[in-house]
Order: sequence, then structure tokens, then C-alpha cells
Amino acid sequence: MTSVTKAASPATWLDLVRAAQDERACIKLHPLVPCGGGPRLAISLASRVIHSNDGRITVFTDQAAAARFLALAGVRRWQAGESLADTRLAIAQVQCLGLRSGRLHG
Repeated sequence: MTSVTKAASPATWLDLVRAAQDERACIKLHPLVPCGGGPRLAISLASRVIHSNDGRITVFTDQAAAARFLALAGVRRWQAGESLADTRLAIAQVQCLGLRSGRLHG
């Protein structure tokens, strides 16, 4: 289990928007391995994976979709994170977002 998945409470989209104003915020983009249906990425904030308000883990079809989401949240800088291979991610309900005609769609 990675340090990202050990966090007690998930981060939300609102937490990510708030963190965009903090230059010290630790925002990372993580590949999910293994992940059915092709490569997927997740975002973490201070070692907490981002979840939607209904509790689903927010994942992205590719780096372009994740970058668009981060830009919409006001985040301008992020780091590459380690691969997340925790089985909880594989069985959890996820919200998968991708780009369609330049817009996020899920």
C-alpha cells in the first residue's frame, strides 16, 4: 500500500480548488496500475486521492484530461506521482473523466 492510499480522509474537488491558492500545496498526478480499460490517472493532494462529492475516486483517461481538470481548478503546477497499485482503487467506484472536443466529459 502506498502512502497516498493510507490517508484517513479523501480530498475533494473543493479542497483542490482551495489548494490552487497555496504555492506549498503538494499536488501529484499518479498512474493507476493495473487498471482495466486502459491507462488511467488519479490526482492526489497532500497524499490524499481526489474524490468527487459522492465519494467516487476521480480518475482521468489521459494526461490531457487531468491537465484540463487541474487548469479548471486553478492549479498551475503539479508533480508526477508514483504508480498506485492498491487493490482498493481497482474495486472502488470511480468517476472517469476524459476530453471530448476539448471539454471534460464523464
